[in-house]
Amino acid sequence: MGDNHRSEKKSKTTYVVGSIVLTAAAFVVVPKVMEWSASKLYNQKVKQKPKDEDDWGPEIVKTDSLKKEKENAEL
Repeated sequence: MGDNHRSEKKSKTTYVVGSIVLTAAAFVVVPKVMEWSASKLYNQKVKQKPKDEDDWGPEIVKTDSLKKEKENAEL
């Protein structure tokens, strides 16, 4: 009966220590994995943007150049 009680106590201790180690490892590993995967997903999304269609902003043209173009077009 003494051996059985000792192995049962050892089993519970192993379970508790293993749970503590697993929890500590999760606190260290999970944030690093989340940061790495978030940066990978962000970089993937940024790379999908077409580079040739990136300049769709408003174009500022001086009125002098427009008048010159109209005069040259009429000639």
